[in-house]
Amino acid sequence: MSNREKLKKRISFVLSLAQVIVQVCIVYLAYKQYKLSKDY
Repeated sequence: MSNREKLKKRISFVLSLAQVIVQVCIVYLAYKQYKLSKDY
């Protein structure tokens, strides 16, 4: 496997990882917002 192929694989892996992190952050923030709005 060439370096370019490895790089492509790594980039797609990092991108999917970043997507998961972003989704977790969004869910977490939405949950925090929801709890806050329930309290008040």
